[in-house]
Amino acid sequence: MTRDHDRRLAAADPARDLRPAPSEELLARLLTRPRPPAPTRRARRRPLLRPALALALVAAIVAVVLATSPSGPVRTSGPGALALAAQAYARTAAAPDEIVHTVATIERVGSTGSGRTVETGSIEEWHRGAETQRIERYYAADGRLLTALDHVIDADGVMRQVDQDGGYRIVRTSDNEDAANAIATQQAGFVEQFRRLYERGQLDPGGDASFAGRPAQRYVVSAEQNTPKIVSDGRTVDAPPSMAGPEQAFYVDRETGEPLGFTSVMRVNGSGPAASELRYVETVTKIERLAPTPQNLERLRTMILPRRRDAEGCIRGPVSGARSSDTATKRDCGGTPGAAIDG
Repeated sequence: MTRDHDRRLAAADPARDLRPAPSEELLARLLTRPRPPAPTRRARRRPLLRPALALALVAAIVAVVLATSPSGPVRTSGPGALALAAQAYARTAAAPDEIVHTVATIERVGSTGSGRTVETGSIEEWHRGAETQRIERYYAADGRLLTALDHVIDADGVMRQVDQDGGYRIVRTSDNEDAANAIATQQAGFVEQFRRLYERGQLDPGGDASFAGRPAQRYVVSAEQNTPKIVSDGRTVDAPPSMAGPEQAFYVDRETGEPLGFTSVMRVNGSGPAASELRYVETVTKIERLAPTPQNLERLRTMILPRRRDAEGCIRGPVSGARSSDTATKRDCGGTPGAAIDG
């Protein structure tokens, strides 16, 4: 092999720029180290790698190092824009028996031609399969508690709900379509909803953003495609277009890959004097996975808000034989108004 060939191979080495200059101090120590004693038996000589194979091996190693380097930039636009969403999806995975516990703050801002209203609050959730515990509270600008709702959904998908006044009711998926959708949404929560949308390919990169004071990548929730319907005579017709819904987006930290939160903006009547807007912002402060210990399972299945008798001393019983009901029938009246109910 000629010297010219050696020089051309060295110039083609993709890792040539990654090799630092040798340390003079290290070189001096290596040259002064005593040589090890010669082996008593002559070692079998191993064949050297061919130059072309060695060059390919170096290139492959460099490619792997660059691809897995944590300090390398993550693309937030173009083909690599879903890298952060994939990282957030991996971070939120949980074993089937684990309990996913999340805590978030919330803000609801309503804007109309006549003014602006602001409500703040919090959401805390526990999820394990179909089982769900969710409690949410909303406060007015002056700190007054406006609404508190405690939901517990069992393994069969039956939801029990208590409000801030102790009003109690039971909701089943068989009640109506709205009830079924509400139960499914409660069962998903923030984490599972993000994961489902990612799996369906409904998270479109929306560019860099700032969320809760942190650098983030925005992912806009795209609408599901309307699937054609097959009518009774076998013909295929186009499904009617869906009504315009809110603009929804998830946010992922650009540096850590952590899910940060969710926004939903609903606009009505365009931008004229009659226009109105409802903006909802959910900022996640904790996501953790809990072992299914007896204590954690009890927390998952036990309501926080106490059930109480109403102003007439009655208990709101379960909804039965009804398809649409926001109020439960009253039973066991005659008790002390506002008294707590055990169990």
